[in-house]
Amino acid sequence: MRSDHRNRTGPSANRAKTSAMVRAAVGGLVVLAGLTTPSTSALAQTPSIEYIQPSPGFTSTTVTGISHDGVVVGWSYTLGGSSNGPVFRYAPGGTRTEYAAGDLPRISGDGLVVGFSNSFTPNVPPRLYYDDGTFRDLPNVSLAGQTRQGRVTHLNTDGSIAMLNTSFVDSIGRSTAYRWTESGGVQIPPFPGGSTWNHANGMSSDGSIVVGDWAFNSTVISGPWAWDTSQPALTPLVTQSGQPILFGNATAITGDGRTIYASGFAIHDGVAVGWTDGAPFTGIFPSGASYDGSVLVGALGAPDGFGSWIWTQETGVMRAVDFFQYHGVDTGDLTLFSQLIVSGDGLHFASGPVLVTIPTPGAMVSLILAGTLATTRRRR
Repeated sequence: MRSDHRNRTGPSANRAKTSAMVRAAVGGLVVLAGLTTPSTSALAQTPSIEYIQPSPGFTSTTVTGISHDGVVVGWSYTLGGSSNGPVFRYAPGGTRTEYAAGDLPRISGDGLVVGFSNSFTPNVPPRLYYDDGTFRDLPNVSLAGQTRQGRVTHLNTDGSIAMLNTSFVDSIGRSTAYRWTESGGVQIPPFPGGSTWNHANGMSSDGSIVVGDWAFNSTVISGPWAWDTSQPALTPLVTQSGQPILFGNATAITGDGRTIYASGFAIHDGVAVGWTDGAPFTGIFPSGASYDGSVLVGALGAPDGFGSWIWTQETGVMRAVDFFQYHGVDTGDLTLFSQLIVSGDGLHFASGPVLVTIPTPGAMVSLILAGTLATTRRRR
């Protein structure tokens, strides 16, 4: 068991300020994402696409988590197989670390802590693996008098806070979300009237704000929730007119905790606005966001086809493949990016076995300028 405490740096350092902002935000939310300023904090300077190979003896790879600066985690497996392969950590450029077998891993914002469980070994608890080679067991989740294997869904910047969900839903549709810290843990607060199905979909970088959806069981229409973890109760999400948002999900929250995306609304610092930047696509809503909300990602659906979209202030909403090609990434024959996730710095994207890096805004200008100069010289 691990007992040391890491210093919190980077996006999660100013927890008190962020938590105060979010307490205001969850009272009645959102902003048009176009009002934010694109992030320029990343190290990436050159557009690239990397294909992450499966571990030896396995056929497939899926990335399921990404750090602030583009370090990803995923796992290897064989389609139709009876067990999972090793979890891996992969940094842009090719540095790779292999862990024990597992599935659906997550990574801390600083890229140094990896958390996962293995659905084929339900008696083994979820674990956090640290960059020094040690690991820590996390508690399994107690629900309806039963102990269930927990599944890590989110880690904060330094891995000292984790959100977990139960790894399966029982016959009457019960599931719950659980927040772990180094000093203890707690299930999310109860809902008025009670609920049996709760799921965490997003967490701010400092771990102080969590969002998700709930229902009376897994078969009925769900509703969104937001939890400022310094408060004993969940805070209702409301529309522009102050009416509670009763149906749908809270699908994402920015790393700074200031904006929540829920049921077609963006809720920013206490102001809710209808999400309209999805045009020209139909019925699309953000499922992931960069730290400041300057980059958003989500899934396409009928009638627009399948795959993913990306939004920035500069480009508006574009299909992922078009966005990457716009930024100088040659995707070859790969045209479908599904379940896309984005890094906190907004410059790295992952889907399936693929990691895409785009340049910083300044680097993009330099590349365009270089291309223009080269063209001019050829013409001369």
